[in-house]
Formats: sequence, structure tokens, C-alpha cells
Amino acid sequence: MKKVFFVIALLANFQIVFAQTEKGKIALGGTLGFSTASGDHFKTSVDVGYNNYQDKLFDIAPTVGYFFKDNHMIGGGALFSRGRSFSDVSYFNLGERTIRNYDAYNYGGQIFYRNYFPLSKRLYLTPEFGVSFQTGKGDGSDNISQGLVSIGKENYTERFNQARLFTKLNLSYFVSKRFSLDVNLGTLELNHRNVTRNFTKLDNNNQIQDS
Repeated sequence: MKKVFFVIALLANFQIVFAQTEKGKIALGGTLGFSTASGDHFKTSVDVGYNNYQDKLFDIAPTVGYFFKDNHMIGGGALFSRGRSFSDVSYFNLGERTIRNYDAYNYGGQIFYRNYFPLSKRLYLTPEFGVSFQTGKGDGSDNISQGLVSIGKENYTERFNQARLFTKLNLSYFVSKRFSLDVNLGTLELNHRNVTRNFTKLDNNNQIQDS
């Protein structure tokens, strides 16, 4: 049985742009997002158990672009995101409980090209092509217990780098001459991600077992 989780999302697929599409114009824009989810459900795939979780994610991506000719823009921007998660997992058949905390951030940049195809005076179909690079770090901890007795703890640090090729299809509506609201209709992307992880295991006396 699974409970419905709670989710809030802000501007997840929207972009705000301050610009005109004529040659020589500068465009300022970006995206802002926040989401949170929580819930609980039974685990039945491998070990029978119960999972209670909470996830939060914040991201921001300001951009600047230049129209090198009418309806054709090149641009770039910064990327930043921060995420936190918590889970409390009980394995009934093992008599174990794992409380997990994870905190991660990443940052980077992107460059892109957009072509504005007018559908009407205010509405444009806007394909976008680009590449982005990001790097980041995540810190996590697993506290493991049997009954009321702690049997160990595992701390770990992840460092990751990611390169991404992407293409998007946006719908741009100019609310006024200098202001548009873009809706993402779909994205295709190719990602390469490299992750290194270091572990430190502690016993119930907080003594290092191995690393």
C-alpha cells in the first residue's frame, strides 16, 4: 500500500525572458524552481520493509542572450541547484532500521542557441540547442540499528562532474513587447556523468572500521 506524497513545484518548466527578437537586442531571462516531496510506502521488491522519506530541491538558472540577427539568439548562463533528502527505512525480515540523510549541491554553466519561429504576432515556436557543464558534491550518512541498539554508521562523500548536450522545444508568448513567458514542450538530452565516492564506516562506538 502506498500513500500519496505531497509535492510543490514552482516554475519547473517555465522561463521568463525580458527581450525583443530584433537584431542587436539583449535578452535577460532564466528559470527558478523549488520542489518538495514526502511520503511513505511498503518495500516489497527485495527486503520486506517500510520507507518514510522527504525530499527537497531548489534550482536557479539565470541567462543572458544576444540576437545576432532577427529571431536568432546565442546565449549563456549559470546553473545552481541544492538538494536535501531524508529517509527512514525498516527491514522487517532483517530486524534492521536505516536512517539516511543526504545533502548535495552542484553548479556550472551553459551555452545555447535559440531560433524564434513566429506563429502569430505574439506567439513563437522556439527550438533550442546547447551544452552545459556542472560539478558538485554530496554528503550522506546512514545510521543502522537493530531494535533499539545502534550497530553502525556509514558516512560518504560524493564528487561528480557532468557534461550535457541538449535540445529543447519551447513555446514563447510575448505578454508585452519586451516580456515573454516560455513554456518547455519537451527536452532531449545526452549526459555523461562521472562520480567518485569515499566511504567511512563506524561501529556502534563511533570507531572507524574501514574507509
